[in-house]
Amino acid sequence: MQIKVDEIEADIFRIAIFPQDGFISFNQFLIRDDEPALVHTGHKQTFDVIRNEVAKLIDPATIKYFCSSHYEPDECGSLNKWLQVSPNAVACVNKICESSLKDFAIKPSMVLRDGDKLNLGNHELLFLETPHFPHNRERTIPAS
Repeated sequence: MQIKVDEIEADIFRIAIFPQDGFISFNQFLIRDDEPALVHTGHKQTFDVIRNEVAKLIDPATIKYFCSSHYEPDECGSLNKWLQVSPNAVACVNKICESSLKDFAIKPSMVLRDGDKLNLGNHELLFLETPHFPHNRERTIPAS
């Protein structure tokens, strides 16, 4: 496994994991701010690797929000480990993830709806539901 961390914008970091012989990367995005956020927690088995990279940038215990675009292991597989490390954090999910996270997560989650905003301090996350939300496997669009 290879890992690469890039600051893609001021205080916004992409933590990319490239599995051995893999053909894709799994990406987490850390936003370093007054109320830090981690977008996608990664697979359960990559928790230690990601936590170690996050710890080089901020104290992992200070993370306030864990955001997942949808419920799959690469987006939120290690969520419960993160919630134990970051006791004041909350998971932020969309309406599609809500029922799965209620069953999975060790703490209640915050449901974000289209247009909701999370103010992190210097950064603000705007939640937008798009037509492909999240993969467009669940929806068939009729031909015109």
